[in-house]
Amino acid sequence: MKIKLNTRQQQILLYYLESGGYAQLNPLADQLGVSLRTLQRELSELDPYLARFGIRFDKKLGLGMKLQGDAASLKALSDQLAHDRSMQQLYSAEERQSIIKQMLLSSKEPRKLYVFGKELNVSESTVASDLQKTETWFEKYGIRLQRKPGIGVYIDGTEKSIRAALADLLYENVTQEQLMEFLYEHANRGRDKLRASIRHRLLNFIDPQWLFKIEQVIQEMEQNRGFKMADNAYVGFVVHLALASQRLKNREEITIEGDILERLKRTKEFGAARELAAVLSAKLGLDIPESEVGYITMHILGARSNHVMGEDFDYTLIQQYASRMISIMEQELKLELSSDDMLAANLTTHLSSAVKRIELGMAVRNPLLQQVKDDYPDIFEATRRASRYLEQQLGKPIPEEEIGYLAMHFGTAMLNKKESGEERYRVLLVCSSGIGTSRLLQAQIKIKLPRLQVVDTVSLFHLEDWLREHPPVDLVVSTLPVHLDSVDAAVVSPFLTDEEAAGLNEKLSQLKKADRAPKEDRLTIEQTVDKVGQYGKALAGLLRNIEVAIGFRADGKMDLIERIMAFVADKFDVRDVGLLQADLLKREELGPLLLEEERIAMLHCRSEGIGEMAVSLFRLEEEVHWQTGNRRPPVRTVLTLLGPTGAPKENFELVSEISMALVEESTTRILTEGSGREIEEHLQLILKKGYIRLAGQSLRT
Repeated sequence: MKIKLNTRQQQILLYYLESGGYAQLNPLADQLGVSLRTLQRELSELDPYLARFGIRFDKKLGLGMKLQGDAASLKALSDQLAHDRSMQQLYSAEERQSIIKQMLLSSKEPRKLYVFGKELNVSESTVASDLQKTETWFEKYGIRLQRKPGIGVYIDGTEKSIRAALADLLYENVTQEQLMEFLYEHANRGRDKLRASIRHRLLNFIDPQWLFKIEQVIQEMEQNRGFKMADNAYVGFVVHLALASQRLKNREEITIEGDILERLKRTKEFGAARELAAVLSAKLGLDIPESEVGYITMHILGARSNHVMGEDFDYTLIQQYASRMISIMEQELKLELSSDDMLAANLTTHLSSAVKRIELGMAVRNPLLQQVKDDYPDIFEATRRASRYLEQQLGKPIPEEEIGYLAMHFGTAMLNKKESGEERYRVLLVCSSGIGTSRLLQAQIKIKLPRLQVVDTVSLFHLEDWLREHPPVDLVVSTLPVHLDSVDAAVVSPFLTDEEAAGLNEKLSQLKKADRAPKEDRLTIEQTVDKVGQYGKALAGLLRNIEVAIGFRADGKMDLIERIMAFVADKFDVRDVGLLQADLLKREELGPLLLEEERIAMLHCRSEGIGEMAVSLFRLEEEVHWQTGNRRPPVRTVLTLLGPTGAPKENFELVSEISMALVEESTTRILTEGSGREIEEHLQLILKKGYIRLAGQSLRT
């Protein structure tokens, strides 16, 4: 029985005939733009064919393979291959299916099975089998394969899906790197080699001569408009224009959604796209419709990240998106990322263009997507979850290709941390009341000591219980003196001076990290629902319990505290004002909490003397002096945070968001200069943002 070789099998044999000695398969795989596994599969079927000539493959470890046979046998094989290649071409099943996809995508008109069979030199039953295997591939793009008896086979899909499928099919046959080399002509010898190996594949899609004309038009636009595209954007643009031009040549209709086109017309890039289309029309002899000008605009927008947004672009909003996604990824990966300025800058730059692409439904290619999924599955899945936030903000689905690019940013940040040898230490923060100082300290640690991972904040009263019930920590950092046998402890002030930060760094270098699995406790579904519900109740109560007094008068610190107690007793559920004042003074004796430059003091405590959470801000008509050691710095603004001893922990976590916000200049400015209404609204905003952060954190852990 005569054995027929497909094109790829012929190429393997010619490769080894021309090499004359031992050779690896990898160079041929690169040249043909296919995987090594694909060639090995074809290779396994060649032994019976070679046996007819008295030839076999001889394999040597580290050297590769060579065709083993006498000179006459090798000459006979070469002659037979030359004869077969001059006859009608045969295709592998993979090649047939690729050509079928291209034929269907290039025209929506029905084609009968015998047309495919004649083109591919196979029977109609083989065509039917190949069509069935392509159906799943088309479904990935939302394209349906339609079969109508007596009429033929055709596809049904949107313009966007057909464009995406065509581009991906091209890249399945010719790699982006090969196209770059083919277009840029880095070396004449290299280009000649490439031309021979990929020309026949390009011809299935586009005339390579058109590529050069299109490239010339794009280069002229770059020079005239004064910007350069990245390599991948450049090649993608050339491919897009070539595929679109081929479709127009075949009289295929190109459509675009009306509202999208109107939005694109309002961008300055639409003028550049119209100009490019006019030049391209003249060079290729094509009539380019306005719908295609819209798609060209999309590519120009996508290629120019610095100019991708129009006049309505809110850069601050993009920064918020980036900041929030970094925060979510910190929770997902259990890794501090917010101090990575390079990550924030790179992510913001990427989102500047990605957001517009997503809003306009622009297709984006990511040739590294599968590699990212395979090599970094945890990072990719974490990024997918973080992308749901962006999806909610934009009201548009985030394509996997975009998620892949975002994952690469976070993966790079993680690798940089590992390469820098940076260790992460689990730290528990302790303060007397658990309301204000620990969260303020946490904000300072985040800025000055990013190596520390704060796992929780707890009051001194609950410290021993916490250490018994949770995984070990490396260090306890407290605003009060603590003595522990089981773990090292350090005492610092709530504002963490530079000297204290240096002392903590020194202590870290001497620490032996705790022997534990770095995983946080997981809550059950019921516990999570309950915790989120508690945050909701806490928010509702706190939003009602904010009071602001402007022009408050007092003759000194003690007189001020007494007047504040009277004010609080009048506005809130105070059960024993004497007990509340005594608890407040007891906490104040441990050390005042002051922002001296801003002239802000904070009073806070837990007490059985009050029955509800209470937030008050007092702007004084005249400064009072606040005793701290031997100094008496002036204070003009006093923030008071009070809560009942038995209140749920979630209440104190939420109200602590206010003290944490004191490190932000925007907050201190409003508290010291804003009107009563502005202060109240800002405190409410802090609480609402805190609720979203804390509730979201609970749902993700």
